[in-house]
Amino acid sequence: MSKRTLVTWTALIAGYAHFGHGRDAIQIFHEMEVEGIDPDDLCFLKVISACTHIGLLEKALNYLLSMSSDHCLEPSQEHYVCVADGFGRIGNLKRAEEVIYGMPYKPNAEALGALLGACRIHPQNSPTIGKRAANQVLRDNNPKDVHRLLHIFT
Repeated sequence: MSKRTLVTWTALIAGYAHFGHGRDAIQIFHEMEVEGIDPDDLCFLKVISACTHIGLLEKALNYLLSMSSDHCLEPSQEHYVCVADGFGRIGNLKRAEEVIYGMPYKPNAEALGALLGACRIHPQNSPTIGKRAANQVLRDNNPKDVHRLLHIFT
């Protein structure tokens, strides 16, 4: 490929991440930055996802923070949920909850769903976290998340 653009770099990162080559995705991201290409929010989402799927959660969190501090990009709720989901998958529900409730957005159905999903997989890790998320779901009255909530407690 003679001329790489942000689109081609992001496609490479997404492809490597999707097929389980998270470390390669991270390496490509760094090569892109060295070449002077500034990542956008989608590119960050792909590299954060790559990190969370290979267990590099602190690195994912650093990328999230780097978006605003180094690149003047505002992370979306989707970026925060991606990081929280990673913490939830490994059973660190406390950190997942900190990310969800620490973001500058009111947690939406996707965010609460990620937290509830983690509580379902790791019910022993923190029943109070599940209870808080469940109460939020009930207050918001989202049918899809209420359904997910029922599966956690049955």
